[in-house]
Amino acid sequence: MPNDDLSQYKDLYIKTANEYLAKINESLTSLSDPAKTSSAVDELYIAIHSLKGQSNVMGYIVAGNLCGEVQEKLRIIKDSKNYDEVESLREPIEKIKLAIADIEMGKTV
Repeated sequence: MPNDDLSQYKDLYIKTANEYLAKINESLTSLSDPAKTSSAVDELYIAIHSLKGQSNVMGYIVAGNLCGEVQEKLRIIKDSKNYDEVESLREPIEKIKLAIADIEMGKTV
């Protein structure tokens, strides 16, 4: 449940969360270009990390935890440089999108 003191910032949260989701989608699209893979993974990591922090500050624990799981997988991918594993992130990222949509519709997650 979001912190009541922060509920006034929900609209700003939704706006910036959607901006991060757009950046995440852009990074996922860039992964199809081998020359951009490393930088796309870096951008994806930064967007997920930022969304995780923002979600946790607002008290949206489900979204924050989902971002944390993706962030950890991205860290492993970055360290190993096994970029083929990025495809396994599509489903968890879809769950993040659903969590953000639920927040926007007023469901507490």
